[in-house]
Amino acid sequence: MTPRNKPMEPTRDRAAQWRVTSQPFRPTPQGKRLIEKAVPAWEEAQRRASELLENEGISVLDKAARKVGMSQAGR
Repeated sequence: MTPRNKPMEPTRDRAAQWRVTSQPFRPTPQGKRLIEKAVPAWEEAQRRASELLENEGISVLDKAARKVGMSQAGR
């Protein structure tokens, strides 16, 4: 459903359709504080994952994520 509660038209470029129909994202002051608090933990998790997985593991995850993304786009 689009923000106007109308079904989405089938399209090959679903991302472009969402760009046209979506509303801007504006977090509340409380939401901004939560994001600011979460960023260091996210960065640390990314650093630690890179350390543990090394380049080969990161490449495998990246490839899997691209495949999942492509399969989701074809739904």
